[in-house]
Amino acid sequence: METLNSILGILAILSLICAIVGLIKPQLFIPKNLNIKKPRLTVFVVFVLLFFIIACIGGSLMPSETDSDGNPVAENTNVKKEKKAEQDLYVVADPLELIQLMKAPTSKRSKKVRQPDAIVVHDSLWTSILVHRFDSLYNRLMDCDKNEAIATDRRSRHEAIKTFIYDEWWEVMEKYDSARTQLPICRKEYTKACKKYDKEYARFLKYGDEDLDYIKIVAEDEAKRILRQVLRDPSSLDIISVSTPSKVSNGYRCIAKYRAKNGFGGYNVEQLTMILAYDEENIRYKCIDAK
Repeated sequence: METLNSILGILAILSLICAIVGLIKPQLFIPKNLNIKKPRLTVFVVFVLLFFIIACIGGSLMPSETDSDGNPVAENTNVKKEKKAEQDLYVVADPLELIQLMKAPTSKRSKKVRQPDAIVVHDSLWTSILVHRFDSLYNRLMDCDKNEAIATDRRSRHEAIKTFIYDEWWEVMEKYDSARTQLPICRKEYTKACKKYDKEYARFLKYGDEDLDYIKIVAEDEAKRILRQVLRDPSSLDIISVSTPSKVSNGYRCIAKYRAKNGFGGYNVEQLTMILAYDEENIRYKCIDAK
């Protein structure tokens, strides 16, 4: 492509030279047997037209600027200004990296990166970055509902979301909009994100990691603890089975079937119904009701 453009460029220059020469000595280009009234004008017009034709062909073959996907991009002044503004603005896909940069001592910051204090506040750009980060963390939490094998990872994923919302995102807004005037879109999306997460966090406070196998083990331990406090002969206690935990409004309901020695020396089979609620502070399940 470059070779063809070079050839066309040479031909265009030759056409322009011939047009100029034609004004001085048109006989060099017109056969003697042709009777033309205005030879100078005719030769000049012919080579000028040839020049423009070659120039147009060469222009159509010139490679256009393309975007990251290989699609042509129309160049205009506004696009160039926006590209320049984006280059001047320090933006990272993960705002956590930016926050760490803000906290780092000035001496440890890269000289190639603009200082955080000099970052231009761009509401829509910040909103896009922060919302994308929140959606990524929230979707990872929702993946726990699709795969029971990773149910025990709920707590760490909740911790990641809480740290991002209540620390990182909030710190960004306070850093660049302490007057609450420059980031209206970002603050609006922050409120929406908090409301969206509150529902899942309320669920976590009641049900925890939702690992039914682990809850079943806790239910058996709680049944032993409770029954040994009320039985005549605690050593005779034998837990026969524990039902699969089922969700209720305030936790998990589990039914433990057991046998124990009664006052006559015989054994009765009975059951204990328990409600287990998650204790986030102590990271464990505890029985809040038993009958």
